[in-house]
Amino acid sequence: MIHNRANLISIASNRPDITSVKELIEKTKLRLVLVRGYDYGPGYQDLITELSKQKRVFFEAEPNSVARMLKAGAADLTIMTPYIFIGALKEDPRVEDLINKIRYEAIPEIPWSDSGAYLSKSLSEEDMGNLRKLLERSAKSGAIWKSFQQYYPADMLRDSIRPLEATASPQ
Repeated sequence: MIHNRANLISIASNRPDITSVKELIEKTKLRLVLVRGYDYGPGYQDLITELSKQKRVFFEAEPNSVARMLKAGAADLTIMTPYIFIGALKEDPRVEDLINKIRYEAIPEIPWSDSGAYLSKSLSEEDMGNLRKLLERSAKSGAIWKSFQQYYPADMLRDSIRPLEATASPQ
């Protein structure tokens, strides 16, 4: 229904932008906290491998824990799709105040991917077909994208979410 990609996410600061995995690896004082089980492709996996060797990566069970670690200063950055992160902030009053303090940085080693909705296999074939058509129509009409624009901050959307028609071949 949309194209998205994970970003480097941190609490806004004056540090220079990070534009690649190589740069992040070279900034040896920065610590990364990630959600266990998330996978954003080979570049992401290579980064985890390298930062694990350097003992600069921590893992948490869910996005809210990641947000709390960032807020406490126990880690400097995370990588995840920003809409998941913002959703976690909105659900947790302990970190909700971070919403307007977040910095998003796209890096080329984390590619764009497709994102959609899961349809329950418990639906009848007819219901599943009708629901699929409605969702596809909503995505193609721009309604899904407009909903994202109304709900999420513009700076979050810039390099992390695009409507289907905007990225026929996202790279």
